Amino acid sequence: MSLRRIEHIAVLVNDVDKSSEILKEILKIKNVPMIEWTVTKDLDGTPKEPYTLKVAFFKLENTILELMQVVAGKSFYEKFKDKIGQGIHHVCFDVEDIKEEISKLDKVGIQVVESGIFAGSSFAYLDTEETCGFLIELFQKRTRSKRKHKK
Repeated sequence: MSLRRIEHIAVLVNDVDKSSEILKEILKIKNVPMIEWTVTKDLDGTPKEPYTLKVAFFKLENTILELMQVVAGKSFYEKFKDKIGQGIHHVCFDVEDIKEEISKLDKVGIQVVESGIFAGSSFAYLDTEETCGFLIELFQKRTRSKRKHKK
């Protein structure tokens, strides 16, 4: 398996704006990009019931701290929110080939519980909450998939 580096650590919060203001002060970061994105397809491109996340990105020296809030739609994040409330939802690893990594993990019994595509980048959450205490996310940036196909 080639989980090369932690891309980000994500925290599910009730109010991303309020939490961001507090963290800006604590971390002394002024510019915090914030976006809303809607997931409409799974990793294979199959349409799914859409949901929208509002996400703030705190770019730190060695990783990104991501604050997430579900702002529309029904999503798998609700299970976590009902069980835990706010808290660390997942640790995301940057991967070169997401489908290859999923295949390797499937062979040892680790399944994908949620996946999707956003702006050409692919993500997949793995069923590791019970064994690790958090989910593992695999993330393949779109720039890699373009480079790979040009070879």
